[in-house]
Amino acid sequence: MNFFFYFFALCAIAKASVVPGPAALIADSALHSNQYHSQDAVGQYSYGYSDPHSAKSEVRSADGQTVGSYSYVDPAGKLQTVHYRYL
Repeated sequence: MNFFFYFFALCAIAKASVVPGPAALIADSALHSNQYHSQDAVGQYSYGYSDPHSAKSEVRSADGQTVGSYSYVDPAGKLQTVHYRYL
């Protein structure tokens, strides 16, 4: 999955000391964003997105288990990551 690539890219962004203004963030996000979605007839799915400042990935199996994570760079420039699992 590309999620790990984007996760490490987010880590590099979080270490940057200069935070661009809103216009630069919007232009940069539009150029480097990615998303995907896949679903089947029994309810399994996989989806996610990534851009320079956030990423999310989620997978649901046929037995109803949902596993995922999301990351974002907070206003202080620190990478925040959450992992979750629903049974």
